Parts: sequence; structure tokens; C-alpha cells
Amino acid sequence: MTHRDRRRLLILANAAFAAVLAWCAWVLFAPLDVGSAEGGAIAGQKSSVLHDTQEAGALASYASIYTRPLRKPLYDPTPGAVIAAVKAEPKFPGVLTGTIIEPGFTFATFRVPGGDEKVVPVGQSVEGAEVLAITQGEVRIRFHDKEITLKANVEAAP
Repeated sequence: MTHRDRRRLLILANAAFAAVLAWCAWVLFAPLDVGSAEGGAIAGQKSSVLHDTQEAGALASYASIYTRPLRKPLYDPTPGAVIAAVKAEPKFPGVLTGTIIEPGFTFATFRVPGGDEKVVPVGQSVEGAEVLAITQGEVRIRFHDKEITLKANVEAAP
């Protein structure tokens, strides 16, 4: 085989490859004519109208996707999360450790957050709470405009 024969064979193979490639592209990308299979141009027109209305209905079902704002969170917040965001009422920071009740000598002892013990009579305040009444083992205080009854935290004697 001469050089000229090889060249002709290569050109022929390239032309055949290009023809096969063009045929594959035409088969893959050519539109299908549904009407010709049903027998005529009128049938084809009817089927294309039917096809268009079905397509429009299918596209309308996706309308909610296209109208949704994209910067919105992907989930709906739960109602529990909204309730948890409500500010909790402050808790009295001290602890009632005991009461002292004698005629003309009534006091309550509190342990405050620093670890100190404070002895407070009726009418005085401790940690922002006003002492209203002292009874055996209980104290009524007003803390943040609410009346609270504290019970003494008595530890067992050794």
C-alpha cells in the first residue's frame, strides 16, 4: 500500500465518520411529528393543541415553585420556638435559710449569691425584693411587682 492509498483511505474513513455523526445528531435532535402517525395534518394539529394544553397545565402546577421567595427559610418555624422566645420572669436570687420570731424581734435570714448571710426585718429589702411578712419558716416578699412566698431551706441537723 502506497502513501497515496493510505491517504485516500484516511479521507474516506473521515467522511464516513462525519456522515455517521451527522445522522446520529439528526436522530437525536430532530422534532417528532406526532400528527403524521395518526394520519394527516388535521389530526396532527388536534394532537398538538391537546399537547399544548397538557403542557400548560403541567407548567401551572409548578407555579408555586417559581413564585416562592428564594431568600425565605426552607422550613416553617415551629410554634414552640416562638413561645420559647418570650422573656422568662426573673427568679429571686437569694435563698431563705431561716426565720427568727420573738416578740418585737422578727427577722429572716437569706443566703445571697455572693455566699453572704443577710438578716432582714419586715419592711426592708434584700437583693431587690421587699420583705412583706415573716412567719414560722416562711417569708412573703415582693419581687418585680409580684408577691412570692419563700419557704426556709432547712438542712437536717447533725
